[in-house]
Amino acid sequence: MDEVSPTLARRMLLSTLQRLHRADGRSTDLIGAEVGVDGSTVARWLAGGKRKLRAHEIRGLCEVYGVDEDTKNQLVRLAQEAGSRGVTQRLSWFATYQFGMFLDLERDARRVVTFESCVVPGLLQTPGYAREVILAGAPAVDLTEEDVRERVQLRMERQRILRRDRPAELLAFLDEAVIRRPIAQADAMRTQLERLLTASEWPNVTIQVIPFSAGPHAAAATGPFVLLSFDHLGDAPGEIAYGENPVNALYMETREETDRYRAVVDCLSRQALSPEASAAMIAGAMEELESEREVRNEPART
Repeated sequence: MDEVSPTLARRMLLSTLQRLHRADGRSTDLIGAEVGVDGSTVARWLAGGKRKLRAHEIRGLCEVYGVDEDTKNQLVRLAQEAGSRGVTQRLSWFATYQFGMFLDLERDARRVVTFESCVVPGLLQTPGYAREVILAGAPAVDLTEEDVRERVQLRMERQRILRRDRPAELLAFLDEAVIRRPIAQADAMRTQLERLLTASEWPNVTIQVIPFSAGPHAAAATGPFVLLSFDHLGDAPGEIAYGENPVNALYMETREETDRYRAVVDCLSRQALSPEASAAMIAGAMEELESEREVRNEPART
């Protein structure tokens, strides 16, 4: 089993134990009696209580459920990884718990599909563009200059998943507004568009623009979202959809929920420009920015 983040390890462990319990068919009281605890304790274990499961508790459950030794050892290892120090804890000085969970999951993803309506996805942002976007929201959350620097650094660290030895695949859908919306620093916007063109040439990255001419599109109701796919989840959900608002984050991992997002992705694929046409539109937006700069720099005629 590959190394996974604490967040994903915990999800995998709980999902597997819940499946074993359903297959067993007995009540938590009967299971608890064999393990040596009361039924409410087993119920808390299976519900994912705050306290991490210990190795001997996992082994006890596995014995009762009739699990083979190899699977038992893998579950114990998952419990150990679930208790390790991950991105969520490392970034506790400014990141919310919900977003910290997302960072752990994103690191483990095999494929990332994202839709953005207003800004370039974080995985494709340049430092200058990221700073402008973070500063735009800074007054609402009272960020200090140090907070801004830390968030820019984090955004750049996240992008390593695209350039590691086994890079994640990225499919990014961008509303045309993303490449048209100006930011305070015109040079930063131009550099950002150039970065999109560069990234679009990477074999693991696909960028598709949804043009204004497409009219209302499939993501109009969902808003920005991320759909993460994993290849080492075993019995745990193979996909997790993520969305957020200023006060909360939402994780959707049932088959019904992720299927709906998958349907949205399929529709966006048909409504968006091809990767080649998208690159041409992005290049055109760069040329427009350059033309505007030349006009601004022309000496006034008398």
